[in-house]
Amino acid sequence: MDQLPWVLLGIRAAPKADLEASSAQLVYGTSLVLPGEFWPASTSEPSRRSATELESALRHLLPVPTQFHGTTHSHVPRTLQSTDFVFVRRDRKPHPLVSPYEGPFKVVRRDEKYFTLLVRGKEERVSLDRLKPAFVNNPP
Repeated sequence: MDQLPWVLLGIRAAPKADLEASSAQLVYGTSLVLPGEFWPASTSEPSRRSATELESALRHLLPVPTQFHGTTHSHVPRTLQSTDFVFVRRDRKPHPLVSPYEGPFKVVRRDEKYFTLLVRGKEERVSLDRLKPAFVNNPP
């Protein structure tokens, strides 16, 4: 717990390679003042004991590089590739007591990111992110 403020300071002050800025620069518009910058060059240095303690505490903290900001990973059920019928998530906000999915609809063709479904007698391409497998006993 004693090291948590230093960890948070390091996270906020560390520049992110993909953003080309630190978190503090994005929030405050400027860099954070780090502990070594508190003492101007004209004044005496802090006591040797506190500098040694600070150095030993900071030596154990290593920055963790960040990557892949803004990417989202969608969950695609494994059974989606083998099912014959699927439910389609509605894009609009559902009213209370209304199912968020429509269907089931028959799968006509499977592509890498889209399924072609038979919806009300017409073929429609629907993204995998909106699909959920349907297990139907008696197909419509």
